[in-house]
Amino acid sequence: MIKQVFPAAQAVGSAASLQGLTGLTYRLEYDGHPLIARRQPQAGQEIPGVNRQREYHLLRKLAADGLAPVPLGWKSPWLLLEWTPGENAAKMTAECFEQQLLPLLCRLHRLPPVGSTLNLPALLWRYWQLCHPREKSARWLRQLKRLTRSGLPSGLRKSLLHLDIHRGNLLQTPQGLRLIDWEYAAEGDVALELCMLRCGDVIASERWSFWLDSYAHAMSLNPGLLALKIERWRPWVQLLMASWYSLRASQSQDEALILLAREALLQIEQEQ
Repeated sequence: MIKQVFPAAQAVGSAASLQGLTGLTYRLEYDGHPLIARRQPQAGQEIPGVNRQREYHLLRKLAADGLAPVPLGWKSPWLLLEWTPGENAAKMTAECFEQQLLPLLCRLHRLPPVGSTLNLPALLWRYWQLCHPREKSARWLRQLKRLTRSGLPSGLRKSLLHLDIHRGNLLQTPQGLRLIDWEYAAEGDVALELCMLRCGDVIASERWSFWLDSYAHAMSLNPGLLALKIERWRPWVQLLMASWYSLRASQSQDEALILLAREALLQIEQEQ
């Protein structure tokens, strides 16, 4: 596939795994060209929602908008992308980061539909099915059944969602912040994405209300209604986070992930 994109390429100059919780992304060097290669999870390491072929087609649709890395090709199990230059947003001050995230998120949430709708209940059940029995708990299953019975919150505005926005997935560029790692992206309610920002402490708590009001104004949404919708998504987001940590802990036996999974499930139990 690399030779199809770069006919003159003969051999890998270098290859290095990039830091990340899934461990499936690599930086390559081919004839001076920096590239990103993303592998489809192997059997026994499935991550619900991650499909490199779907990701490739989504990124092709976004290429003209300049919001995402440019896809170069897909050949199972590899997705090949252009390298996105920039500095990790982790070094930015909180105020600067939040100011730059706002227009980026508004721009993302104004994009037209891309034809890939998030099925959150099915996603959550898939996490449960894949997880090792030792990681499962009665409180997890109880909450999963309760949310399934109650049904999803009514949507406020449907849009393309990134669904994994945090400083590690944002780069500083001369054109502003740019999102990477689009593997979970799908269409859904904008309030769901905002709830994920809130639960993940992406925006500082003391500035959340002001930041959310600014988003609502920019998107012509009622601030009070938006805040209410975000709270209705909270139990779904908390369960999604707990499910992700539990599955990754089951697959990797990483002590840090095991601890995060326990803390997330404990939070669910305390709020039931």
